[in-house]
Amino acid sequence: MQPSPAASTTVPAAGAARARVWPLRDSAADAWLVAATVVQSAAVACGLALAARTDAASGYAVAALLLAGFVWWGSNTVAHIHLHRPIFAVRALNRAFSLWLTLFTGVPQSLWRHRHLWHHAGEPRPMPPLRLGRQAIAEFALVVVAWGALAATEQSAFIFAWLPGFALGMALCQLQGWTEHTLPGQSVAEGISHYGKLYNLFWFHDGHHAEHHRWPAAHWTTLSALRSDLRGKVECPLPPFARPWLGARVVANRGIGAALTWLERVCLASPGLQRYMVAVHTRAIRAVLRDAGLRPSTVTVVGGGLFPRTLAVLRDVAPDAEVTVVDADDRHVEVARTWLRTHGIDERKVSFRIAWFDPTRDGDADLVVLPLALIGDAGALTAGLRGHVLCHAWLWQGAAAAGRLPTMPTTATRIVGTHIVAWRLLKRVNLLAPVRHTVAAGR
Repeated sequence: MQPSPAASTTVPAAGAARARVWPLRDSAADAWLVAATVVQSAAVACGLALAARTDAASGYAVAALLLAGFVWWGSNTVAHIHLHRPIFAVRALNRAFSLWLTLFTGVPQSLWRHRHLWHHAGEPRPMPPLRLGRQAIAEFALVVVAWGALAATEQSAFIFAWLPGFALGMALCQLQGWTEHTLPGQSVAEGISHYGKLYNLFWFHDGHHAEHHRWPAAHWTTLSALRSDLRGKVECPLPPFARPWLGARVVANRGIGAALTWLERVCLASPGLQRYMVAVHTRAIRAVLRDAGLRPSTVTVVGGGLFPRTLAVLRDVAPDAEVTVVDADDRHVEVARTWLRTHGIDERKVSFRIAWFDPTRDGDADLVVLPLALIGDAGALTAGLRGHVLCHAWLWQGAAAAGRLPTMPTTATRIVGTHIVAWRLLKRVNLLAPVRHTVAAGR
């Protein structure tokens, strides 16, 4: 991660904390951090007590999950805030508080601070060595003594609850650190913000992560006020711990695309399947265009090279349209050209472009056709298109599903027609129009 040129520890006026109450350094709101630490400490103690009183695998599993959750939460809330801006006005209290956090997270806070400030510096290689002062030595010694005492007195709890719980908690910390700075399909961002009120309530405004990276010295209570001062920030509607679902969607999308591409090759090997596929798609596409009263003069077909049945359909339902096929695989384009010639389809109004679909370059057509095997975010691809979009979709992705399923374009579009291709294929086609269009189904 590269630090932003604008990143600064100088806090603007909105970042000044208010209502100081001794011994708190900045704000009475920091009492909530102390209370949260008490809750976390009690939860860790309960987890260890549960592990000490059970000999069942389920008991150890529950204890380990409880320990992991609170090690993760404590490290990314109170410990994170304290390492940036110590919460007490007295140095001795800050050192004692760091020892307390060390005990109940299992991580020496000097090491945590060293690693995290390296992260804010842009993670230059190599990471500088940690200088062991008296505080760091005390924290490391506390971990060794505490872990040793637990292993000596409650060996089963240590092996089957604390060690797996601590390892899982650190893995969750690592995962959160990754999801707070990356999104699938995007380059590394300095910080991705999430403005959900519930998440920011329980995570002490950690969701304002882009703001935190821009003003790391700002008090946690002021980050929401800094939101309007930050330009070009990256936002995500999901909190960090839910964002791996986005990555899972990307993986699933690519897997489904590969499987459907293989099925297209099966169709190419069977003339009977080819005739069937062309027939059912012709019926469905003709019906959906007719119902919407749409007669496109220009059409862009995305990824239609391998089995160009859409071209065969369009020669029937829109014979006068100029058609452009955009396919990133030159081998697929060659297969398409051969298939068209073999089936006697006129190629004079068909052009091919070997490239990934780019809405700014390829989006001027009256109709853009998206395949079921589309790799990518259909909603992002179709945002801002001036024409209609014909989506090959799963059977259950009809009008009621628009806006909820990842393969459906949702940005500034609405369904104006839908038709089932074939029940046995579990497939339908949906016609979408930009919201500014006035064409309605049945017009």
